[in-house]
Parts: sequence; C-alpha cells; structure tokens
Amino acid sequence: MIKKIQLLILISLSTLFFGCGATQEDIEVGDDGRNIYDMWDYMTPSDSFQVEYDIYVDGRKDDYMIETMRVFDDNRVERESDDGVTSLRLRRDAIEVREPDGTTIQVQRFVKIGDRDIFQSSSSVGNCTLDDFYRRITLKGIEFYKVAHVICKKRGTTNEFYYGFDEGIVATYSDDNREIVELVKIDERDINR
Repeated sequence: MIKKIQLLILISLSTLFFGCGATQEDIEVGDDGRNIYDMWDYMTPSDSFQVEYDIYVDGRKDDYMIETMRVFDDNRVERESDDGVTSLRLRRDAIEVREPDGTTIQVQRFVKIGDRDIFQSSSSVGNCTLDDFYRRITLKGIEFYKVAHVICKKRGTTNEFYYGFDEGIVATYSDDNREIVELVKIDERDINR
C-alpha cells in the first residue's frame, strides 16, 4: 500500500535522462532555452480518456496501472485510479493539484527550460526544475512527441516526470536510493463515446 501511495504521489505530478530507457539516439531536443511552456497544456489532455501504464521496478516490468482522465468545462481535470482521484484546476498563473491524500501542490503555469521550484508543496516531491523539452523521445520502446521533462530532487530522492503535450504524464522515474520505479504509458482509449 505504501508503494502504491508513493507511486500515486509520483504520478500526481502528472516525469534521469536515461531513466526510462532512453538512449542518445532516441532523443530529439527541441528548445534553445528561450521558449515559454504552458504546463497546463502538458499536464492535462483536451479530451477525456483512459490510460494504461506499465510499471517497472529496478528495470523489470512488475505491474500495470489504469488511470481515467476526465476533462471538465470549468478548467478542471480529474485523474482517477485505484488509489483515488487527483484533481488539477487551472488558476491564472498556477495549476492547483489536489492529491487523494489531501496534499495540495501549486505548479507554476508558465515556465522556461531551467526554471526552478516550479512545484510548490510540502510533499516528498520538491525542488523541481523544467529540465528539457523533447520533440521526440523513446522510453522503454515507446515513442512520444512534444515532451516536457521535469526533475525533482528532495532529501536524496529523485523524481522525474515526462509530460506529453495534450496528454498529461507519459512516463515517470523515481529513485529513492532503495529501488527505482518507472511508469510508462503504453495505451490510451477514448471514453467520450
């Protein structure tokens, strides 16, 4: 249960350079550091759908997870999994993320490569930086496009989030110096029909 809660916290902040199996040949960097990114466009989809993720522990496929993403007209997105509902709400210059355990995270909405402390929270995820932007990246054999890469480090733990444009989280990487847990999106299904 603790693993699932840690994984949920990691996922909620709907992503190491090689952490999810990317190699130098699998990456097309697409930013010179001057572009401004609207994290709302990367942390949330424009349509509701269900996502399937593969979970890897220390490099071995261990499990899978299903998450349903629902988009509402009031600038709100909910991500629901077996562990509860995470709500993302758009504010003027921030994104408010409410996790199932009650933790609230404020995400800086408009960021550039290198911006620091873009997530404000008392949770285990902190000191977050928009590390890079990839036009194309392959993680665990799955190709993703237009991906914002966020790295968070706090108390010896590294959490990485890969956010796909108009998709939300496409992959995560977490290393707490005991085990490495990775999550990679492998499928999505439309639920609007």
